[in-house]
Amino acid sequence: MSWRKIVFLMTTALMLCAGVVLGRLWAQLPAAKPQQGQGPSWIADQLNLTAEQRQQMDAVWAVTKQKLEQSSDQRHDADKQRDTAVMALLTTPQQTAYEKIMSDYRDKRSQLDKDRESLIQDAEARSRALLDDSQKARWDELTKQMHLHHGPPHWSGSPDTRPATAGDDKTVTP
Repeated sequence: MSWRKIVFLMTTALMLCAGVVLGRLWAQLPAAKPQQGQGPSWIADQLNLTAEQRQQMDAVWAVTKQKLEQSSDQRHDADKQRDTAVMALLTTPQQTAYEKIMSDYRDKRSQLDKDRESLIQDAEARSRALLDDSQKARWDELTKQMHLHHGPPHWSGSPDTRPATAGDDKTVTP
């Protein structure tokens, strides 16, 4: 194999990995999650919005949510097209090796995510044990509010823990 082909394949593999990393980071960003018909009530409460302002705010975020979902679908399609194009560049043994690397990566990432979740759960349990009954009640209330606004704490964006979306294909895309 020529030096240029090796450099090209290595560059392509690096670009693919960079895309995977960016996709994972993007998936971990907190998203605004207004509930249908309620909108971002914590903002509305903080700003003392009128009922009319709340309705208008709901409309703004409903349209934004729809556009974000479309953008996410387009991004997912672009990822699949990129992965298909890269796989087409590789020989069958290279494809097999690549798939093994990605499988090992997913397994390691899943274990790291589980370890991280375990650390968080342990710290929460130890912290809660330090509190009296009234503090525990407030802790539980604040935790519930945080989860409503930001999602459950175990969300890591890994393919093993995130909900499947239409068109997910774990054979090529990690």
